[in-house]
Amino acid sequence: MTESSSLEPSNVDSTSSYETLTSSSIPENSEYKIRYAIPEDAKEISKLVSETWSKLFGWSITKEDLNLYLNTNLSIKSILKEIKDENNLFILIVSSSSSNKKEKEKEKEEIILGISQLVINSNSNSIFKKINKLKSIELQRIYINLNFKGKGLGTLLIKESEKIIKNKYNNKNQIWLGVWENNENAIKFYKKLGFIQIDEKVFYAGSSKRRDFVMVKDL
Repeated sequence: MTESSSLEPSNVDSTSSYETLTSSSIPENSEYKIRYAIPEDAKEISKLVSETWSKLFGWSITKEDLNLYLNTNLSIKSILKEIKDENNLFILIVSSSSSNKKEKEKEKEEIILGISQLVINSNSNSIFKKINKLKSIELQRIYINLNFKGKGLGTLLIKESEKIIKNKYNNKNQIWLGVWENNENAIKFYKKLGFIQIDEKVFYAGSSKRRDFVMVKDL
């Protein structure tokens, strides 16, 4: 499997409280809110993506490859490194805490329901002919807590990703992603949101070689 505010990810102080983003897609009294990830989120993000990937795709590779993939690409250490890298932008949709509670109590009660990860200047941009190397941003990951599947959170995260690209990176006008060729539901989902298939690429989960369809959308 392979997102508003003027907050710069490189300026996030890892010792400070997180900053909530303003989203026109979420009502004021909603049980959800959207914010950027901070380093302290790495453990919960790793847990969410590891559990989701295992349940959805773990059957398709060996146990050894699954463990290797989880312990490298999706490990806390790897996620933390990516959060700290200003070339990556993690957007979270979280459960909203009661407004009358202290900030620290809110943070403890929050549950991360979904994540979207944008790679601003992806090394893969130049591989595909129909992807504009300088104008495109990669949607590298999007994961939703399976307990909240069917509530429109995936659509919300993609729409927020697109808003951020338009408002924050106005020199970028294209978003692309890779999706496993056998993930038919995801392919249909992306097509419904305006993505078109333009190419394919190799994706490794551990030592398991898989084929991803490359899909792109002009903004």
